[in-house]
Amino acid sequence: MDKSDYFMSTNSLTNDTHLYDNNPLACISYISSVPNKKFILILTNLLCENVIPIVHNLTQIVAIYILKSSEKNDKKLTKYIKISGTFSSKEELFHKLIEDIKILSSNPSINPYYNSLNSSITLFINSNDNSEQLSLIQLDEEHSRFIWFQFLIKAFRRLPSLPSNNDKYSTMLKLCRSQSLFSDEISMINDFQNNYTSDQAIFYCTKSNSPIYNILNKALDTYDISTIFSFRYFISDIYSQLVKLNSSTITTVYRGQTILYDDLLRLRMNIGELYLMNTFLSTTTSVALALSNINKTKTLLTSSHDVDVIFQIDISSERTQYVKNIQHLSYRKIKKEFLFLIGTVCRIESVEHVPNDRWYIRLKLLTDNQLLNHFKHEFSEKLTIFSLGMFWTKRKQYDKALDYYNKILLREYLSLSVDNTNALITIYNNIGLIYEHKNDVEKAKEYFDNASGLTHNHLSSASLSSSTSSESSTRTESFKIILKQPIKNSSSRSINLYNLGCTLFENAKYADALKNFENALLETDTGTIEQANLYNNIGCVHYEQLENKKAVEHFEKAFDIALKNEFSTKDYLSNLTATVRRNCKRIPAELAVDINKS
Repeated sequence: MDKSDYFMSTNSLTNDTHLYDNNPLACISYISSVPNKKFILILTNLLCENVIPIVHNLTQIVAIYILKSSEKNDKKLTKYIKISGTFSSKEELFHKLIEDIKILSSNPSINPYYNSLNSSITLFINSNDNSEQLSLIQLDEEHSRFIWFQFLIKAFRRLPSLPSNNDKYSTMLKLCRSQSLFSDEISMINDFQNNYTSDQAIFYCTKSNSPIYNILNKALDTYDISTIFSFRYFISDIYSQLVKLNSSTITTVYRGQTILYDDLLRLRMNIGELYLMNTFLSTTTSVALALSNINKTKTLLTSSHDVDVIFQIDISSERTQYVKNIQHLSYRKIKKEFLFLIGTVCRIESVEHVPNDRWYIRLKLLTDNQLLNHFKHEFSEKLTIFSLGMFWTKRKQYDKALDYYNKILLREYLSLSVDNTNALITIYNNIGLIYEHKNDVEKAKEYFDNASGLTHNHLSSASLSSSTSSESSTRTESFKIILKQPIKNSSSRSINLYNLGCTLFENAKYADALKNFENALLETDTGTIEQANLYNNIGCVHYEQLENKKAVEHFEKAFDIALKNEFSTKDYLSNLTATVRRNCKRIPAELAVDINKS
């Protein structure tokens, strides 16, 4: 480009122009040296291949214009969002430049007192400060929702199994039917009911014209927990199918869509903070496909308050397992389609206004769960769907906790046709604990009585079903062993399984007791006193069944955990001693210590 032409044209737009004739390194060096300035870059297409990959992600670069000086057509450049266009004449280029500057100069102002209540996105703000020193009670409403939603999705991945003949999708399909008006929607629901298998989860979750797809995504967007809970087995299926896929090798993906203007403002205000993806996010490695998706996401409800955005998500090599290539499984059969796991967390890197009145938002995928682990440690048990309501109890939001148990869990499990005794005992116990925290003694007693009644009925049923068993005749009183007693001051699914196991043991129902202890063990953290007590009680069952080898094995496990974690080893060692003596074997030398000193 002729220098006089360049300065004459650009000086009409700005008084700060720089010309680097055949010296791209000097241009890049200058741009990098002034991080607080904004630049419009004009290049010939001969320089594009070397310059654009270096400068494109710099926040200083607002837009890039390419003047063709040859017939070279580099398809690799289509992935760069800030390129406004490629032009065959200077007049055409500057006409587009003037149009873009008018749009870019109308950037929305940022109100520092912006109220987030109108926003549908979830952010974790101040995540770089001392958030790991916070307790649940100190979190604000949005932050607590951020953490709780993460726990909810993790709990869905550990759902208790149901009998194969149980239709675990019935509640979901009933809900979808109630919200579907047209015959084609009903046909899609019938298709799911008649043909769906868990290995088709990705196919059905990408069927964007289906009421199942639309209702689920709307619920996830609006945090409609009741609806999300109805979809829990479908969500679990999607997760299971995704995690089985091979990790991808991609480092950058894109997604084009319209978002609320209010959401854009929040993202711009919170560069560097965490952004929670509360849906299964479909992305592509093709910018062209991402741009075409913007028009597809526009509906009759799209208004002037919506803006077009392109998300660029950068993925480091050690984090590619969190995004999977689904093009062969997707209903859409789109090439280069990648799906992110629900609950994925990204850091907001930049938000920029780019040519063609679009917004370019760069995110960086994170997998560091230190924040989540910090709050998880406030609970003695793993968070499952049965204990998750106690999250709100920890925050003293008792009505929210009761809503979760009464409106979601209790309603759901009372409606199932399978035996849900253990689940209902846990739910009633936890509701009782919540009322106890509220100092409502009468209500607490009512729910504790419900739990106690179910436990009694369960034991009576077990007694009748095994009345002909000679199980109790195997009990021996040769040496007294010590069963760790039920936990009465806390409640969770694993604690209730543990307590039920203790009761069954005392009633000499050893097979049932063993089953409950083993199920509780699956949901108990390693290296804890709870785990040691469970191994001890499993050893007690084997002891009563005259299975000395298994009893010794489990008492030794309990002893080892206690020894490593400086818990009292006295009871575990006493049981080990009794078992070994009964079997007329010597105690191992390393265990031959004074029990009273343990």
